[in-house]
Amino acid sequence: MNFLDAHLSRASQPALLRIARKLQLVTFGLAALVLAAIATGCGSSNAQVHGKVTLPDGSPAIGVVVSFQEPTLQLGATGVTDMQGVYNLHTEKPGDGAPLGNYKIAVFQPGPADSSQPDPPRLFPKRYENRDQSQLAFEVKPGDNEFNIALAAQ
Repeated sequence: MNFLDAHLSRASQPALLRIARKLQLVTFGLAALVLAAIATGCGSSNAQVHGKVTLPDGSPAIGVVVSFQEPTLQLGATGVTDMQGVYNLHTEKPGDGAPLGNYKIAVFQPGPADSSQPDPPRLFPKRYENRDQSQLAFEVKPGDNEFNIALAAQ
């Protein structure tokens, strides 16, 4: 005997059981929708973002970190430049790109291998390491986005 059988009169049991089953179906349906939204990222999509970072002398910036930050929703994506200064952004896994939106950009110079070593000479002005001072901003749109970054001496 279940809970409903034990506490309800025989006359009202069929109607209440139908209501309980409908509520159960609605609950399972809502749970399925929530899980589907989570699995698909709530409808958000990423776009491919890549580019080349060059130093003030025009040479490729090797091993620098490029950081895109969307200030309103706090979305972000990062990438590290290769030997040609080329970066590809990612969020959670390599190659997944960046969510669509407007971004402020910071570029970070690599530091020493460990704290006992001195800082390497600056390759570009430190202001580029602060997204509010770098004056770099891009809008990530659907599809392929190429954003080249030419770091200035000043």
